[in-house]
Amino acid sequence: MPEFKEAKDFPRPCDNLHQFPLRKFGPLLFAGLNPSFDFQHVTDKMKERIGFLPIDEFILDNSLSKDYLVHAHWALYCDNYLEGFHIPFVHEDLNAVLDYGTNKTETYDHCNLQIGYTNDATEVFDLPEDHIDYGKNVSAYYYWVFPNMMFNFYPWGLSVNVVKPLDRNRTKVSFISYVYDPSKLDR
Repeated sequence: MPEFKEAKDFPRPCDNLHQFPLRKFGPLLFAGLNPSFDFQHVTDKMKERIGFLPIDEFILDNSLSKDYLVHAHWALYCDNYLEGFHIPFVHEDLNAVLDYGTNKTETYDHCNLQIGYTNDATEVFDLPEDHIDYGKNVSAYYYWVFPNMMFNFYPWGLSVNVVKPLDRNRTKVSFISYVYDPSKLDR
């Protein structure tokens, strides 16, 4: 700033902007306001299952991305995502490809994982031999990250869902799609 070079004791360390932790996960960047929580713990947990995927090669596809307005409390939307009991009754297409009876849920600090197994889906992950799920027909890995993000990994890529409360009974859910293998879309 002009005529500011004579200011005494400036800049001091307390005059600098605060630096927040920044984590990169493939094409995604995450910043955190709470320094006691390291998002790296979540991405490390995800990599245990999806680490074989070339996440850095996933490309944003805005034509597949979409926002939805949900007339419900944001936590109710998350609760619906976390319980799978409604799938056979509400999601006919999803139920047709998932083997609902064998799906599995695992819980961790700050996130959980729902594994979508299938007997008949057209596309499943080509899992490496050393993978924990090798030999199983996995069609999706669904990660919910507390409090409002979902990372849905499919053989074609990733759908990130961000749940944003608008008011007490309205929620905006943004589906943001990153494609790895477009030949597997819509299968």
